[in-house]
Amino acid sequence: MNTLLYPFVALILIGLLELYVMIGVGGLIGPFTTVFLVIFTAALGLLLMRYQGFKTLQRAQEAMARGDTPELEMLEGVALLLGGALLLIPGFLSDGLGFLMLVPPLRKVVIRWMLRQRGGPRPPSGGSGDGPRTLEGEFWRD
Repeated sequence: MNTLLYPFVALILIGLLELYVMIGVGGLIGPFTTVFLVIFTAALGLLLMRYQGFKTLQRAQEAMARGDTPELEMLEGVALLLGGALLLIPGFLSDGLGFLMLVPPLRKVVIRWMLRQRGGPRPPSGGSGDGPRTLEGEFWRD
């Protein structure tokens, strides 16, 4: 199978699974309540994402003002973006995963996993940060 086809097949399967769960929930609580819950969870999730996104941006700005690299804050931003994208997909499974990304302790677990996948945090690119750096060399004008 062509590797370009995998994301397409995954998207179709996830959509069918979401539809199956939504039909099952609709059979239990009714179609109008189901639609209301899907819309309500998306709206609530977007509000939470907006609030937490601003807090994450503020922490990143504070880290940059201290001269630190806001690596963790940037990863939190990616996790919030992923959670928001999952909340925009109609369905209970994606909403559940999206809300999990909005819960700070669970989001930190995901971030730690992401850091382990790439080998852990890296030092700032400017050096060790122990003070000014002296570069030895010669200079002349022609």
